[in-house]
Amino acid sequence: MKMSNLVSRVLVAIIAIPIVFFIIMEGGFIFHLFITFVSTLALYEYYKMTIFKGAKPLVWIGIAFGALIQTLFMYERIRYTLLNYLAGMGIFPYYPTQFVLLLALAAIFVFLVITIELFRNNGSAIQNISATLFGVFYISLFLGMLIATRELFEWEHFNSFFLTHSFSELMNGNDLGFNWNSKNWGGLFIFSIFVTVWICDSAAYFAGRAFGKRKLYVRVSPNKTWEGAIAGFIFSIVSMVVFKYLVIQFLPIAHAIVIGVIIGTVGQIGDLAQSLLKRDSGIKDSSSLIPGHGGFFDRFDSIIFISPIIYLYVDLVILYI
Repeated sequence: MKMSNLVSRVLVAIIAIPIVFFIIMEGGFIFHLFITFVSTLALYEYYKMTIFKGAKPLVWIGIAFGALIQTLFMYERIRYTLLNYLAGMGIFPYYPTQFVLLLALAAIFVFLVITIELFRNNGSAIQNISATLFGVFYISLFLGMLIATRELFEWEHFNSFFLTHSFSELMNGNDLGFNWNSKNWGGLFIFSIFVTVWICDSAAYFAGRAFGKRKLYVRVSPNKTWEGAIAGFIFSIVSMVVFKYLVIQFLPIAHAIVIGVIIGTVGQIGDLAQSLLKRDSGIKDSSSLIPGHGGFFDRFDSIIFISPIIYLYVDLVILYI
């Protein structure tokens, strides 16, 4: 990495990290708008990559439905607001579940894209439909599940979980240096994941540069090495353990280790997956929007890939086991 590029990366990080921390800690619609902004730019960059391969995706249709899908992950907050407002007027409408709405929106999206392509006659229909649909389900849906994870910490069923488990009693009964209010748990958890992903990427890069000898996957990313990947994996676990003791003290150590393993493995697979798409389209970076970092798709490729896994682990394992 050239020194000027390294300086750009560091300067961007110094400016961006406090802003991202504030947004994540605020949560709610601010965090939702941030993720929608990131995923919209990442999706647009992906569509540009498919255009290089000869596809003609329905760019604005994809972006619009991607934003709608992410808004659905705010369902509980929106439903609660509407419920209170309409109840004050004596109106008590039926509310479909979030899953039903998500399934209906996905079906409408697929139907609309295929119908438009039926009358479009612009290049390969298979390429156009596949490029349009895949981008939304890969980027918008996956990143949307990061919103869903953040929202899990905002609702009563999550706090009730901690009230019925012994480690919450330990938190209340022991001096752990400081106590974060439970309202901060979601923000601290998500921020810990963001920083761990960045540490994993940095450790893999610098260890690979210093000690890398065995190539990891030459066909996809010729500069990545096994030594770098192992360093990223180790630092992911260490980082989550450190965050467990510093800021996410409510999380049992076993869960912190598992999340570190997820980031160190699935996150790096996500990086390789995005490299595969870039290599296939013949470009180095998805864009140059972030100085020293490439595009939003480049910067958030690992987070995109781990978001559904983290959500499922939090919702199905941490909450109920």
